[in-house]
Amino acid sequence: MVVTKTGRVLTLSAQQCGRLYDRIAVCAHGITCEFCCWEWQGARSDNGYGRIRISHGVASAHVLAYAVAHGRMLFPGEQVLHTCDNPPCCQFHHLFMGTQRDNMADMWAKGRHPGAWPASRRLLFMHH
Repeated sequence: MVVTKTGRVLTLSAQQCGRLYDRIAVCAHGITCEFCCWEWQGARSDNGYGRIRISHGVASAHVLAYAVAHGRMLFPGEQVLHTCDNPPCCQFHHLFMGTQRDNMADMWAKGRHPGAWPASRRLLFMHH
């Protein structure tokens, strides 16, 4: 069960759990690998996060992967963050629980905020 940002409760059946993992590309090292990203192969949002339809709603694939791997639901105000900063990654070793404040602190600590790069590099990065 996952609670969305809007507070809606979504449940994940065994069949939906199977669909979730069928769309995650596990690296060649197998499921014991903690280092490689396991990228979502299904639909993605405009900012690259995996999207999956469950219980008459749409959820983020990395959030569901975290919930299934850790056996806990998310509560309002909680977010699943990436250590790898790779939006389609669903590798449970790369995912950790946090808040929006934690996400912003992580972004600043890693230099991913908009002012981190000179304007010329930002434009170059955005077009590739």
